[in-house]
Amino acid sequence: MDESNLQVEPNVLISYLTSRRWQPVATWRGTTVWEQGPESDQLMLPDEPYSSSGRRLLHQALAELAATEERSPDRLLADLARPRVDVQRFRLQPHTPSGTIPLSHGRKAVEAIYRVLRDAGRNAIEGPRLYHKNKPVNAVQDFLDRVQLNLTLPGSYIFSTSIGERNSARERIKEYADNTGSPIPVLDEVVEVPSDHEIAVNLQSMVTKAHDVAEKLAEGVIISNPSDLGVSSNLCLAIAELGGESRDYPFEISFDWGFGHDNAPSSSSVPFTELMADCLHSFGKRLEQLARSGPALVEGKVIGLHTEDQLFRRRIQVKGIADREGEREDMTLWVFVSEQDYGRAIDAHRNGLRVQVEGRVTAERGGYRMYSDSSRFRLLSL
Repeated sequence: MDESNLQVEPNVLISYLTSRRWQPVATWRGTTVWEQGPESDQLMLPDEPYSSSGRRLLHQALAELAATEERSPDRLLADLARPRVDVQRFRLQPHTPSGTIPLSHGRKAVEAIYRVLRDAGRNAIEGPRLYHKNKPVNAVQDFLDRVQLNLTLPGSYIFSTSIGERNSARERIKEYADNTGSPIPVLDEVVEVPSDHEIAVNLQSMVTKAHDVAEKLAEGVIISNPSDLGVSSNLCLAIAELGGESRDYPFEISFDWGFGHDNAPSSSSVPFTELMADCLHSFGKRLEQLARSGPALVEGKVIGLHTEDQLFRRRIQVKGIADREGEREDMTLWVFVSEQDYGRAIDAHRNGLRVQVEGRVTAERGGYRMYSDSSRFRLLSL
């Protein structure tokens, strides 16, 4: 590290040390001695950091701190320059030499990390869901565009992402008013979008909940109310995929917080075994099936007809728009109908008429099924 490139304010370094549980314990010859505990290394910070000798001591302290944290001084300086950036690390342990990963696994791991972060954004911005089935709102995509994928690190295979310093909408408006002297608008009319830090905090909470669920399932605990646990199907499936396509290696997700935040959770590492990943994958599928089940009103065209001779059941395939508890989505599904309605569906298919059918949708065999009766099947005009 070139001393001429040293650009860090002493108070920034002190804030960083404090956030990492370093404490001043003594003074010695114009320096303050810092340590993390009785057995830790010691750092000496100059009391006069702007003098020529003080700058040399500060440079030495930075080099020693970087060595203590087992990383380069340049990386330490980069973190000191961005005090409110939160870092998430995804440590994978594939069955390959440390520092390597099969190309196909690496690609899928990046996709899984993307989905984990996307679900964190959706949960914080759109609100909790058992299953996020529609396209994310623009604010979620804006958040993902601000997340940075960092250089990989040694130690099995570690991906890391950085979530930056964007404040909430209310905080940004207040900051703009303070800087420009403009009047603050009526904040009740502002559409609140959480800050990036709040989304990162929410992500840690969700990953921890998913870990607790996976741990219980791996121990054979039966979960009777899966929809009440505060995790989504999307998150469970994305986390499980970090264990590989067959979920056959362990991994862990860790969280480090920028030292410039007024309030931040404790840094943590959340481990998942192969069995936990497999259980979480099955649980995610279960949540998705629960979310896809329920009453619906579907309007569209008949595109398929089928008779099950041995069971004397008739079903029609409808492609259209489903209204499910006020949310509309494209849907193609098979509907079991009476003999009379089956005849009416044949007429609708021949004449290109639209139909409307109401019933309960369930997820079966990788698709949708609906069970209806004659009072809930209607032909619509062109």
